[in-house]
This record gives sequence, structure tokens and C-alpha cells, in this order.
Amino acid sequence: MAVGAGTDPADLAEGIAAYGPRQVIIELGGEGAADLIDGELFHQAAVPIDALDTVGAGDAFVAGYLAELVLGRLPGERLETAGRTGAFAGLVPGGWEGFPRRHELGILDARESVIR
Repeated sequence: MAVGAGTDPADLAEGIAAYGPRQVIIELGGEGAADLIDGELFHQAAVPIDALDTVGAGDAFVAGYLAELVLGRLPGERLETAGRTGAFAGLVPGGWEGFPRRHELGILDARESVIR
């Protein structure tokens, strides 16, 4: 299969993996992300936010993914952190101002508008 032969994330990832990489991550924006590792597909839903500025969200996604990869985290944990860091970046104007610290990642689950 040629890269770009379809729009299904699994097909895209498999097409890229055919060229040799063992890991392929497909960012799906508001639909989340897919990760194909050694032939096994993982999916992570997007973190719902009201985005202010998406500049830097992709970079934050990659940074979150790589941070978990070097710590030896499982694929699902990598994608979850990647999605959360990307979501944080979209909450503020600018390319890096919204990058969270690890202890802040759970804030996106808050149900109140004020964090105490």
C-alpha cells in the first residue's frame, strides 16, 4: 500500500510502517491519535477543549509522547500524555506558553471552572 492511499488511520499507519519504522503515530486532531507499534494499533480519543490557539499543539503532542517513550511507558500512556500536552497548548495564545508540567496533566479532567 502506498502512503496516502486512504484516509483510515490504520491504513495510513500500515502504509508508512511498510517502509520500515516499527512505530507510526498518526495525529487526528479533534479525533485523537492512533499509534501502530510492531503491527498493533492503539487509539486515543482527543481531550475535549475549547481551543484558543492551536499553534504549538503538534509540537506539544510530540513532546508528551517522547517524554513517556523515554520513561518506558506503555503505548496507551504515551498517547494519553501526548493528547493532554497537545490540548494544553491549545488553551492559550502562543506556541509554547501552554506546555504543562507533569503534575498539571490531570487539570483537564476538572469539572469545576475554578481549581482550588
